[in-house]
Formats: sequence, C-alpha cells, structure tokens
Amino acid sequence: MSDVLEEEDEMFVIERLDWTLEKPYGRIVSLATGNNTLLMGTDAGFIVRFTVLNDSNRHHVEIPSRGRVHLYKVFLDPTASHALVSMREGVTYYLPIAQNPNRVINVKGCCCIA
Repeated sequence: MSDVLEEEDEMFVIERLDWTLEKPYGRIVSLATGNNTLLMGTDAGFIVRFTVLNDSNRHHVEIPSRGRVHLYKVFLDPTASHALVSMREGVTYYLPIAQNPNRVINVKGCCCIA
C-alpha cells in the first residue's frame, strides 16, 4: 500500500526521450522548458520547439541573420505560448507559437537575463 501512495504523490517523473537533434541544426547552446515543451537554441541559428507528449509536434525556425549567428539564451513562458530569443549582439526576437520570429526593436542593446 505504501508503494501506491508514493506513486500517487510523485510530482515529477524522469524518463528518457527517444529523440536526437539532427546534425544540420548544430549543437544546443540554450534550453528552456514549459508546459511539456522543450525550446532549444542551437549554434547554427535554429530554434527547435519539441512537445514531449506529442512526438510528431516538432517545429524549427531559423533565426534571420547576416553572417554568423551568436545565440545567447532562449526563454519560454510557463504556458509555452511565447518565447524570447536573445542574441549576443543585443538583438532580441519574439517567437509566438508556430510563427516566424519577430525582431523586438525597443530592446536592442539589452540582453535578457533570468
């Protein structure tokens, strides 16, 4: 009976995902999570959104750039509906669900820190 109570009281379950990031996307340099969603930023300038509960729900977006991409951090709100992508050059992008990134002009020169 104590085993049943322990299983019901578990807040988190750790499981291994059977998924790898394909080589063209580069290496993961920043990761954020929220609402069963992983948001990954790569050194090749891609943002990959992966929903854990739905294996077929993967999206990738390439960050627009001139030359080399220097992604600093990705941030995801708790509902996984909105994301911010901060670049080392001080440019920040807003990424709503399943759309292309929009540059946030008013915060140029400011890096996001959480």
